[in-house]
Amino acid sequence: MARRKVSRQGARGAAQAAARRVPERPHSDLGLQPERTSLSWQRTLLALLVVSALLFRWIGRYGVIVLPAAGVLMLLAALILLTQRRRYLRFSAGLRAERLTANVGSVVAVTAAVLICGVVAAIFVILDAI
Repeated sequence: MARRKVSRQGARGAAQAAARRVPERPHSDLGLQPERTSLSWQRTLLALLVVSALLFRWIGRYGVIVLPAAGVLMLLAALILLTQRRRYLRFSAGLRAERLTANVGSVVAVTAAVLICGVVAAIFVILDAI
């Protein structure tokens, strides 16, 4: 009889362990909006890294003056990477509670940095043509 008791506890323990291994979804959105938002931030991060790598190719033509622009883009990419998990969890919690707020600060910061780097790049191209 002792064996039977141990096997039941073993089965319960295995079921509990299996339940712990299956991650619970942080939201109930069937359209996977948080995942799409997270993927769009990942694409933004990748684009910033690619553009900063392209700026490094301009060092031979324009000198070290392009390093600040590349540095800003790389810093922005690092900030996106470091805050992405927190942003995803906050968005999922807002979706679950049906109280979503736009992440205006991050969008404005990325837009401003990309615009500034674009203007700087345009100035380089215009000055090179003169």
